[in-house]
Amino acid sequence: MTQIVISRKNIVTPHRIERGQGLWPSMAIQEVQQYLPAAITDVTGRISSVSAPAKQGYCSHVLFLDSERGKFALKMAQPGYRGDELEAEFVALRMLEGKGLLIPQAFACTKDERGHYLLSSYCEGTPLGTLLTSVEDEELRLHMVGQMATVLAELHSISVEGAAWGECLESQLCFAREHLEYSNIDPEEFVGIDPHEVLRKLKDNPPSAGKVCLIHGDYRPKNMLWKENSISCVLDWAFCDMGDPYYDLAIIWYYLKTQQEKEHFMRCYGLERLDEERLGYFELLAKFVNV
Repeated sequence: MTQIVISRKNIVTPHRIERGQGLWPSMAIQEVQQYLPAAITDVTGRISSVSAPAKQGYCSHVLFLDSERGKFALKMAQPGYRGDELEAEFVALRMLEGKGLLIPQAFACTKDERGHYLLSSYCEGTPLGTLLTSVEDEELRLHMVGQMATVLAELHSISVEGAAWGECLESQLCFAREHLEYSNIDPEEFVGIDPHEVLRKLKDNPPSAGKVCLIHGDYRPKNMLWKENSISCVLDWAFCDMGDPYYDLAIIWYYLKTQQEKEHFMRCYGLERLDEERLGYFELLAKFVNV
């Protein structure tokens, strides 16, 4: 099996993120067509219509392009950190092609004076985050939880090479320090506590070395699509890296609301015993890295 080598730190350079950075300048959706670089239109061919999701994210602007060659998803971000993230996502998606994962196909990544562009396949489905907030059927909710666990276990089983556990952690701590320095963290995550003190404790008291695997880096329901009673696609791979599996587990754990859901997730993931200390460590670290 070909092994995977992904290093986010070699692509993304942290610097200050201004509020709203990453969103495209205001313009009519149809007007966007005339500004697309050739690297994008060479893939899509003639575009017949442009639409957008009902809700945009904070990091990039997403458009759906209907063209003579099919339907595509286009992410656009202004130059800087968010633009770097699109490049990181493109590299990750290309690296993961053919690995049996539920991911979009990445076609092109380019930039011009306006910003950065990432073109990928259009993936059908309803955001799982939307469904989880409204579903009342306990059995269906457990099925969704089990799906999230199974898909994550498949990702974490992919063989990686080229990094020791300590090197991976140091890379994440480096991102954390720089995000704190540039005030990129969310103040609401640190109400009543000093983030500088939290980061110092994370640096001085790491858990024991563990497994290194491929991590999604932002594994939460809003980044998954649900179709025909299963997860159809996992989106937003800009935070993909090599690291401890508990980093992803810590992020998704927040969305498991009952003990029954947590136990079901563990069974489907294949986790016999939960290391709560390690989980807590990466819950705190993710507040600094996942911005």
